[in-house]
Amino acid sequence: MSTVQSATVSLGVRATETLTSIPALSTEATLTHNRFNVTRNLSPTSTPPVTRHGAYETALAGGVLDIDLTALQTSQGAVDCTGLKLQTLFIKNTGMNVLTVDAHATNGYEVNGTSSITVRPGGEVLINYYDGQADVAAGSKIIQIAGTTGDIPQVELLLG
Repeated sequence: MSTVQSATVSLGVRATETLTSIPALSTEATLTHNRFNVTRNLSPTSTPPVTRHGAYETALAGGVLDIDLTALQTSQGAVDCTGLKLQTLFIKNTGMNVLTVDAHATNGYEVNGTSSITVRPGGEVLINYYDGQADVAAGSKIIQIAGTTGDIPQVELLLG
């Protein structure tokens, strides 16, 4: 079983605008906004820790993809993440229909408290939980992505 050595998670907006009047003592006619951008470098020894990475790009069968965190799909096969916390969840909706992300009705792992997450067509969602999630356990282990049969969401998860 492999362990994540490092993971970088970035989130932000970079907007550049052309100024119509240049402030005194400035020679620049453009201004770039990126002050609130965040980049986190995660590893087994970081806070929060990350030791497992899973990725899915699977067509929804019957309009559903169930991700069992006790059988997380990794580059080395399925890995049991019992006792670990979901640290980062990234979902990209490559389809033409809305996706809903929620805890499975049986043994569900909550990704947004008791509410679901909606990902619109062409949209992405990135959530950094920063050690705020529950441990994966027998009664809390399945994330469900629901949409339209044949849609292919791209999903990445970091746990530790």
